Amino acid sequence: SFGTYVGIVNNNLLLKLEQSQNHISDLKSKITSYLDNNRETFHGKYPVLTFLMSVNIVAFLVATIFGTDIDGATIDQGLSMGATSITELVEGDLFSLIGSNFMHWDWQHLLFNMLSFYFLGKYVEEELGSFRFFWFAMFTGVCSALLGLLDYAIVGGASGLAFALIGVLFSLI
Repeated sequence: SFGTYVGIVNNNLLLKLEQSQNHISDLKSKITSYLDNNRETFHGKYPVLTFLMSVNIVAFLVATIFGTDIDGATIDQGLSMGATSITELVEGDLFSLIGSNFMHWDWQHLLFNMLSFYFLGKYVEEELGSFRFFWFAMFTGVCSALLGLLDYAIVGGASGLAFALIGVLFSLI
């Protein structure tokens, strides 16, 4: 009877895995269908750019709601919002290399980064495609955080990606 019970558990596990794969493929087809139906909208044409801009704006709003000064974060506020420093990296917080790209010191910093994303990112996402653009953004963000840490600075913001967008556009010209 124990062998039968193990067999039933394995069959249930296989059934659950198969159902999960069906849900994932259903979700993928719904997302693809949604994007196909909205190709003429900004978020349909540039889904990764829309995602990156949304995460940056939401992260800033959440930080502001939780007490960060909208006109300029202090160093402690910046570090609690996601900025990174060499100390954080040495302590093993590798995620801060990515998270710091979604933290902005004040509303002007956020505004100018989002304007550069909006006006420049469209062309780069069209050129690279959404998948490659996402990985380009993540790689550039990590590299810009690492380069900022070389100067023992406290790093935050998406300015590294904004300048990388300029570089890609100049290389295309």
